[in-house]
Parts: sequence; structure tokens; C-alpha cells
Amino acid sequence: MLAAWDGRFGNRPTTVKDAIRFAETAGTDATAQALADAIDEVAGERGRPNSRILGRWIERQVGRRHGGRWFVRGRMLNGYGTWAIEREPRRPAESNPLKPTKPTDVRSDGDDEAPSNAGQVGLVDASGFPAAEPPRYADEPSAVGPATEVF
Repeated sequence: MLAAWDGRFGNRPTTVKDAIRFAETAGTDATAQALADAIDEVAGERGRPNSRILGRWIERQVGRRHGGRWFVRGRMLNGYGTWAIEREPRRPAESNPLKPTKPTDVRSDGDDEAPSNAGQVGLVDASGFPAAEPPRYADEPSAVGPATEVF
């Protein structure tokens, strides 16, 4: 139902009556046929769609996401409720915060020194942990000064 409704009406607020009228009068159009089949499956009663059943069914589906789409309640139009489809926004792959960046190993200025971000992927060093110094004990000599007592 979501795909068929979205294919015909998209995010334009539409009454159940208008959706049924379109599905019944559009003929051999593939979008109209898909919408007619969906309406008949949900609200078909004795060979005709029941607008009250369809409206209540859509009302229960408001906010339920399926395939990145969901029904939302629109404004009132001549005393009747309207329904529209909302879609999740599509993000380009480059702006995906969960996708790690690739390390850069080549510098364009010809400098032999490794770039400052070499070996890093995303925000974490490639090893996964920062470099740690080994623990110092009181009986080991220190390069800084005399050994201090450890409590």
C-alpha cells in the first residue's frame, strides 16, 4: 500500500475518497492498478472498496515505517482527513558518519615524511589503542630523576 500510494500521491495530502476514485477510474495504468489491488486487499468488501475501513486501516498505520516510508496525517479537507507519505531523507555515501575513512599514504608535495594521519582510520588509530608507556616501579632507575616511593 505504501509503495502504491507513494507512487501516485507521494507527500501530497489526499483523502481516502480521492485515492479510491483514482484507483477505480485510471484504467490500465500500472500505478493505478497497484493502488487498486492494495486498496482491495485492505478494504475490499463485496467487490467494492469500503472507504471507512481503508481510512481506519491507514489511521492505524500512521508512523509505522516500512521501506523508508510511512503514512502521516494531513490537514482536514472539507471535513475529511487526508493522508500523505513521508520518506527518510537519503544521505550521500560521503557524508555517512559510520563509514570509516581510508588512510592516506601518499603526499602530493613529494615530501618523504609520512603524513600526520597515516595509519589512522576514522577517528581511531589503526591499532585501535593509543601508544602506552610501560609501567615504572620504585626500584627501577628513572630517566627523569631518582626513584620515588609508590603507594
